[in-house]
Amino acid sequence: MPLLRLDPTDWDHWRDDMLRMWNRFTPDGWTMGNQPAYWVIDAGDHVRMEMELPGVDPKGVDLDVDDQTVSVHGQWPGHGIGMETGRRQGEFSVTLGLPAAVKPDGAHAEFHHGLLRVEMPKAVGPRRRLDIHVPTGALSESSKPM
Repeated sequence: MPLLRLDPTDWDHWRDDMLRMWNRFTPDGWTMGNQPAYWVIDAGDHVRMEMELPGVDPKGVDLDVDDQTVSVHGQWPGHGIGMETGRRQGEFSVTLGLPAAVKPDGAHAEFHHGLLRVEMPKAVGPRRRLDIHVPTGALSESSKPM
């Protein structure tokens, strides 16, 4: 197989093609364009969300948790929007649906070495078993056994 030599002037086109291909095959909610990579994990009695935010000042991150979603808004370091310098720049905003209802009051967030981790206890309400009452003679023709 012959060795392919890349012309340095074609680097921008090659990078743009690779980013387009990456965005086409990347599943929704993982990482798209200027958005950070994240994972939402159903961990038994709690839900955990982890988001990669390298270089982001944690004091500038807005984090909101309600019983069904987590919203994260912040700014990548640098000026402008896009990846012209090879690094993410500008604002990002992500709202994630959670796999289970959670208790926002019990949520805990920490930021360590560019990784935001949010732990949210699941909201487990009391269950009530209901008996189904069927009055005698109320069975219709379609509900009788065959």
